[in-house]
Order: sequence, then C-alpha cells, then structure tokens
Amino acid sequence: MAVFVLETEFDVTRRVGWDETEDLATHMDGVIEVLRQSNDVRGVVADANLDTGRVSLEVTFDSWEPNRNEHARVVLGVAIRSAGGQHLGLLPEAEASGMNVEKEGWSPLRGAMWRCRKAVLKSNDGAGAQ
Repeated sequence: MAVFVLETEFDVTRRVGWDETEDLATHMDGVIEVLRQSNDVRGVVADANLDTGRVSLEVTFDSWEPNRNEHARVVLGVAIRSAGGQHLGLLPEAEASGMNVEKEGWSPLRGAMWRCRKAVLKSNDGAGAQ
C-alpha cells in the first residue's frame, strides 16, 4: 500500500467576518475532524494564520487508489464541504460542479470559501507522486 502526502495551501475567507462563536480555528477543527474519520487518512498537519486566513494542510494518505492525486483532493474537498465550506481550485471545474453541497452545510454569507493556492501530491520519500 502506498503512502503519500497532499500538501495544500488555501486562502480561507467569509463574506461575514469570523467572530468569537464562529472563528477560523473552529472551522478548521471541523475539517480536520472529518479528514481523520476517513479510512485512507493517516495524519493531518495544519498551520493557519488566523489574521490573514492563510491555511496550510498536509494530509497523509495510505491507499490503494490508482489515481492518488484525484482521490486525495476529493477526500479533502468532502471534508471542507462537510464542515460547511466551499472550495475553488482544488478539483477540476467539471468534477467540482458535479458535487452537491449539503443543503444545510453552505451559507453564501457565513460559509467559508477555501481558495486553493497550492496542491501538490508527494510520495512518502518526498518525490512527486501520481
């Protein structure tokens, strides 16, 4: 079984700013909780600048999937949506448009928008993986 890491960087924003009851850290905790429930995820390392909304995630996967890059991105996208967010640029537009958002999960004003700045899949030895 192959071990690989999806290294990502996002700008996470909301139309209505974060507040004391709904902050970026709490939202990220929700995303990480969903990721950890996945059978394929072996670890998550997160770093965030709560002032700017810049978020870095390294998700370690252990999977037999033949298309690891797509699989890793889909798993992360599902976690973001499950925590009440949306993502742009994580998946090809055709794939992202075919995925339904939970009815209660996304609010255009209060939902978090994750804009992907970087998404690189690496094998466990640091070399690029597919």
